[in-house]
Amino acid sequence: MNDERASFWGYFQPAWRGLLIGLATLVVVLVLWQLNYFVQARLALTNQYFVSRPTSEKVVIVAIDEKTIAELGLQTTWSRAIYADLVQQLLGAGVRVIGFDILFDQPREGDDAFIGALQTAREARVPIVLPISGQNWFTSYEGTLEFKSQLHAYDEIQRAASHVGYINAFPDPDGVIRRAMLMGQVGDESQISFSVATYLASLRISPNLYGQVITREGQQVALPNITLQVDEQGFWQQNYYGAPTQSFPILSLVDVLNGDFEAGQFQDKMVLVGLVEATGLVDSYTVPTSRSGELMSGVEIQAHTIETLLSAQPLTQQSRLSQALTIVLLALGCGVLLAYLRWYWMIAAIVGIGYGLIVASSLIFDVGLVVVNLLHPFMVLVLVLFFSIGAEITREVARRQATETLLQSIVNISRQGLTIERIAPLIAETVRKLTRSPIGEIWVADETRQLYRAEAWGGFLHTPQLIDKLMEKRRTYQEGEVWLIPVMWQSQPIAAFVVQQTPTLRFNGGIQRLEQFALRLAPTIDSALLYIQTQNQAHQLRGILAESPSGIFVLDSDLNVARANEAIVEWLQIELHESVGKPIQDVFVASKLENSIWQQFHEHLQAGEPFRQEIKIGERTYQWDAVQLTQSSYWVITLSDVSDLAELNHLKTRMIRMASHDLKNPLGRVLGYTDLLLDMVTEGELPAEEATRYLERIVKSADEMNNIITEILSLEQLRSGKIPREPLSMLNVLQNILDRYATDAKEKRQSFFVDVAEQLPMVNGNFNQLVQAVSNVVGNAIKYTPEEGRIHIRMFITEAQSIRLEVTDTGYGMPKEALAKLFTDFYRVRTQATAHISGTGLGLSLVKSVVVAHEGKIWVESEEGVGSTFTIELPALPSGS
Repeated sequence: MNDERASFWGYFQPAWRGLLIGLATLVVVLVLWQLNYFVQARLALTNQYFVSRPTSEKVVIVAIDEKTIAELGLQTTWSRAIYADLVQQLLGAGVRVIGFDILFDQPREGDDAFIGALQTAREARVPIVLPISGQNWFTSYEGTLEFKSQLHAYDEIQRAASHVGYINAFPDPDGVIRRAMLMGQVGDESQISFSVATYLASLRISPNLYGQVITREGQQVALPNITLQVDEQGFWQQNYYGAPTQSFPILSLVDVLNGDFEAGQFQDKMVLVGLVEATGLVDSYTVPTSRSGELMSGVEIQAHTIETLLSAQPLTQQSRLSQALTIVLLALGCGVLLAYLRWYWMIAAIVGIGYGLIVASSLIFDVGLVVVNLLHPFMVLVLVLFFSIGAEITREVARRQATETLLQSIVNISRQGLTIERIAPLIAETVRKLTRSPIGEIWVADETRQLYRAEAWGGFLHTPQLIDKLMEKRRTYQEGEVWLIPVMWQSQPIAAFVVQQTPTLRFNGGIQRLEQFALRLAPTIDSALLYIQTQNQAHQLRGILAESPSGIFVLDSDLNVARANEAIVEWLQIELHESVGKPIQDVFVASKLENSIWQQFHEHLQAGEPFRQEIKIGERTYQWDAVQLTQSSYWVITLSDVSDLAELNHLKTRMIRMASHDLKNPLGRVLGYTDLLLDMVTEGELPAEEATRYLERIVKSADEMNNIITEILSLEQLRSGKIPREPLSMLNVLQNILDRYATDAKEKRQSFFVDVAEQLPMVNGNFNQLVQAVSNVVGNAIKYTPEEGRIHIRMFITEAQSIRLEVTDTGYGMPKEALAKLFTDFYRVRTQATAHISGTGLGLSLVKSVVVAHEGKIWVESEEGVGSTFTIELPALPSGS
């Protein structure tokens, strides 16, 4: 049962990490969603839903266009008798409704003829719809917009029309028309919109019956044959059926007046009259189908609105509950999914999920006419990807550290000689470091292959009965609060690690690292046991040599091969009978190994000390482990195939570098586009203070991620010794940093004091490296100093002709016991006051590496709860240098 539980937790361990990443993503996105940030981006994404669709072919537009203006002149100069002729032509063509998207607010020549034509239309039971333009909208109540005033046709024409309605267009925050008004009023007088009036006119519903046919319940407004979903301001979302001038038949006004149209083209149709693509056109707007910036005229927008009503295809917004559920499911689901993938599969998975979202939302729009919010799901995908890749990099760094620890431990253990008494304490030390367990034991097999307690720390766990179970199970298992990890060799336990359970042992990979250590340690322990057996049971040596998978040589006092096994002669490509009894030098010659390998091997033998030597044979990597027996002059030499271990370390190093570099490019693009957006805000193209602050936070967050990668790469560069230097001024270095951090200090209302001596000499250094080092120190002072704290920076020349930089803060300070480890890789001081502050633990390690590379010194003085003083001292160049 314990084995099943351990296996269960091991399998679901990545899922818990993924859930944490998903929860972090969820919090960020839900806050942005609730605050309605990036509303313009959210609206812009909905434009992809609108594609060309067939219409009912019941709407025709008569356009006052360039051709009409060319033949008749400007609209303001011609007689309204032209509109009378138009009405007569349309009546003769059998129209169903005539709607004018033109304000006749002033008397003009030809009004009598026009009024007569309107009266004729009423007598013919053909409704005429005239527009009203509301002025200065100031509030909304129960779906009705209130205007301070309005413009409409003057009284005689207004009375001649059968229907009137508001033609006002209301763009969204990004300037695009997506919604239509339902009703408007001035004072106590209310009217429906132009599009609704035209739709009701087509159904032969008199304005006197509007109160009976238009009903409202909550956010639902019922019209004949259709129900509209209105928002808090009384708008409903219309549909669009194509790009400007591409959805409805458009005839030039002058062609209709001349009778130049097909018979039946207006029969039982709704005809809208208005400006379309005319010179000086001001009644034009951006719509969702404007793919290349083209504008749609107001009369076309009215046509699309009327078509939405005729086809009963109004759009509805995705409900907030549905949006919230989508965000939650995506964040948690993607977090768990990506936890089981490598970084390159993470990217592929997110791209696939994003494509699936687009397809699903398009289907929902086509089938259910629901506008799905894509912005915040896409935010979830991007953030969970960045968080997951960041977590993957962190785990890779931890794995690399663990691997390096294991390699170094195995090297140290091998150097102690092939005796259990000498290597057991080192094994215990390594196990304690890997697990941080307060109590543990190391059990090793004796010459009879029975396990005995060879080393312990923190007390005893009383594990003899558990060891018996381990000998039966021969695999890792848990018993209560005790973990037992066997060191297996030839399917037999030759040692065991027994440790007490800790809260983080299972979740931080401690068990897996112990199993890996056991796997790599097995040849060394087996060689040690082999050494014991050669002393106490010489008659069993041949059998042990034959069965050991490690290559083994035994050399006598004259360095002749006394014993050898099949593995070593096979790897060296020589015959067993040709090696035994021959000088080891002859064996090397026969194996055709490089002479340099023999020279190094021979020097180690002459020194008479245990040694380890790595060699390459073909594509494989091997290690010599040699020790001279303490009670004789014989040498026992093992040759182990460590190709997998070497390749593992190389692969981890390469993957970390690859991930870091691959991540740096997209981060650079994020920063570039963010800077571009900030410039647009500055130039007034995107006037939104909230968006500006949020973009600045994105830049800051991206800078922090970029700094993590830069710190890792900088440490690698520093330790490779590739640092070009030149004479430079530390004053310029400091000024560069102060300019960078002035905003951060101001945001925390911190007092900044700078005291720099005059006439400071130059130093020989690398400007970028010094800027990064000093930036880390100053940045830490700001980060670890509470709001309204003080930071004092001094720079002066010492009596020893060194440039000394002191950064003193009134921050949280550090306990004395933490100062010794402060400048080591990945070490962070953990106190209750600083638990909320994030970091990698690489910053101060980088600072020390830079200072040491510049032949300088760095130290710190700190008192917990009072503050810290970091001091950097660099040698100054002589005057005139």
